Amino acid sequence: MENFIYYNTNADFDIVAINIFLKGGALDEPKKGTTNLLTSLLGKKTSSKTSNEINEVFESVGGFLRFRTSSDFITISIATKKSKLKASVDTLKEVLTDSIFEEEAFEIEKQNVLSTIKSRKERPFDFAFDSLRKILYKDTPYEISSLGAEDSVNSITIDDIRERYEDILNNNCIISVVADNLEDSDIETIKSLSSLFYKSPQTKEISFCKNIESDEILEIQRGGAQASIMCGYDAPSSLDKNDYFAFKVLNAMLGNGMSSILFKTLREEKGYAYAVSSSVSTNLYCSKMIAYVGTSIEKAQNALEDLNAIIKNLQIEDDDIELAKQKLIGNFSLEHQTRFSKSYTMGYYELIGLGKDTFFEYENMIKSITKTDIENVYKKYINSYKCVVVK
Repeated sequence: MENFIYYNTNADFDIVAINIFLKGGALDEPKKGTTNLLTSLLGKKTSSKTSNEINEVFESVGGFLRFRTSSDFITISIATKKSKLKASVDTLKEVLTDSIFEEEAFEIEKQNVLSTIKSRKERPFDFAFDSLRKILYKDTPYEISSLGAEDSVNSITIDDIRERYEDILNNNCIISVVADNLEDSDIETIKSLSSLFYKSPQTKEISFCKNIESDEILEIQRGGAQASIMCGYDAPSSLDKNDYFAFKVLNAMLGNGMSSILFKTLREEKGYAYAVSSSVSTNLYCSKMIAYVGTSIEKAQNALEDLNAIIKNLQIEDDDIELAKQKLIGNFSLEHQTRFSKSYTMGYYELIGLGKDTFFEYENMIKSITKTDIENVYKKYINSYKCVVVK
């Protein structure tokens, strides 16, 4: 795995985009939600700087400093200008090594997280997804989101935050940079961030992924006016590059946009749904495809049956393949117009095992997928399902 990635766009802009990926994220935390709560507190205060003084370094040039926790990794993101690069890097170093966690700020962020968790229960899509997690990823760290659960977050103390803060440097990092014509000194300044991180020899790699071996449907009554249907299916690991891209095309055929098979059938032809989609939830240790239908309570049973009938009896046609490929290539191009998005995706691809160069190979990889490739991954992964129906 490459530790430092630099892509020179050879243009003439002063913007520097940096994404730092720390493998581990929320997977191995002692209390679910601790890492997310920690990253929400980073940048609030150090021994010598207030929150306003930290933010001023970045925002004075229209940039930012952000921290984000996912199940698999922590992301530290910077946008700045070359003129502020050293000051930005020095400030980040200070935040990572000399942050001060005060009880008042901790309690405020803790309540914010609890409010977010509670609000997810009020949103049909989020409630259905969180419910599906519990059966799709049962007995794995993915069972609960990186936000944590109400009981686990309530139990987190400021001492837990301070202990987790010491842990986050105990990881290898990937630094992904997209900028224009950086000087050697600028590159060395950014590379110096890697010296903050190390990987303890005691750190163990996690390896798990339970395949879905039998169909399961969980019905949840919550008294809403609409029904949310969400079904999970097996999906390939990102370590299998050809299967990964073949499955991306398969998923795009099924549920990417208004021209997809599920949308045309469930919404346009049968009038079941007001919302239809499918997506691949790519995790380092367990990936799944998730199909979603939002419909009326009266139509929920028929919509569920037809959703699974379509997916389990899919006819893979050349026209659908070609349209799916065009959508994937077009969406990828539109989503990567900025230096920040380029930096993020290159680092992310390196982290999940596809390699940074996949960013540049993406279009050709999609084009190279054959009908046989798609048929193979379809037979390999689309067998059984786990569904939740929330009414």
